[in-house]
Amino acid sequence: MADLSRQEDFGLRTQAHYFINEATATRSEYLMGQMLLSTDGIRVSGMEIPEMTNEIRLHQLKQNNLNIEYSSDGLAWYHNSKLDLGRIALTNAIHLYSPRAVIHSGISLPSGFFDSSSVHVIYDGYHLMPSLGFSYHTVPGFDQMFTIANEPISIPNDYHEMLERYRWVDQQQSRRNTSLPLNLSLRYELVNPEGQSFQFSGLELINRSRYYKYRPLLRDGIANDVPELYFGDVFENSSMVSAQFTEASFSLKQTIEVSLAYLPNQSWIRQAYNPLLNVATTAVLDKAPFHASLSLEQRFSSRDEQLRNMPEILDLKLRLAYDIGHYSEAYLVADNILNSPIREHRALPRKGSAVFVGLVHRF
Repeated sequence: MADLSRQEDFGLRTQAHYFINEATATRSEYLMGQMLLSTDGIRVSGMEIPEMTNEIRLHQLKQNNLNIEYSSDGLAWYHNSKLDLGRIALTNAIHLYSPRAVIHSGISLPSGFFDSSSVHVIYDGYHLMPSLGFSYHTVPGFDQMFTIANEPISIPNDYHEMLERYRWVDQQQSRRNTSLPLNLSLRYELVNPEGQSFQFSGLELINRSRYYKYRPLLRDGIANDVPELYFGDVFENSSMVSAQFTEASFSLKQTIEVSLAYLPNQSWIRQAYNPLLNVATTAVLDKAPFHASLSLEQRFSSRDEQLRNMPEILDLKLRLAYDIGHYSEAYLVADNILNSPIREHRALPRKGSAVFVGLVHRF
């Protein structure tokens, strides 16, 4: 990866990625080059463009699954921009990476009752979806905040995103964009001023309702150890309670989340591998130049694609870091220390324990 910034309103980033995966009777190889150009605060023909990014990708994918070969070579373009048109603003996103173009446009409205509001239109190549975006904040009391907002978004599912998440998956399914015309959240926050003794410092209550159009999911494939990727609709409602306790450079955070996710087009059955209950505890120590975090995530009541109950998960992680000067950091990460059977799909290899050691340097 390489970054170049000639001035404050111009940035150029280039990256290259290479994945190769082999399993019984299957092989996958992926190569991608990427160039991202970002600009801020420019004028074109008297029109203000405060934000604009353009990303170009060139990829090559080859897969052999039980002697069924699949290959793809292509060019992708991602465009995001915001235009100031006097009292209104226009946002645009254009994704050209799949067989059909994806366009997401939004135009701001006079705020009125809301802090901000906008009308959105999402075309994912198959469906035209209108949606209303808005955000409203109120202060019910001292050090408190209540927010209600709906933020329609579009999420690309190019080969790179899918292979980052699912390395051992048949990618022959036609790529489709994930759209969220409903992305509603209700959030209550209480912040307590920090003191020198260990004490309660914050509380957060969040409820989210989301409707995913074409969310990437997994199902059984033609090979026993290679599941198939497909895109389905998902309705999800989740509620989360999070409390934080702090003392100087040490903090402890406890989170409990209940997630209900269903497939509307499949008789409203539960989404496979989505835990009904998540309980997480995270301890963080930031005392420069040392940094450390220890987290334990517990996941309960998830089911596989055959609606069979999955085992409970205890996922323990450790991260240690040391600052080397102002621009460098050495780190060690221990993942899944308890070697729990973490799986995205029964046909995929389970995620075992792993240790990563690395060095980060910022130029």
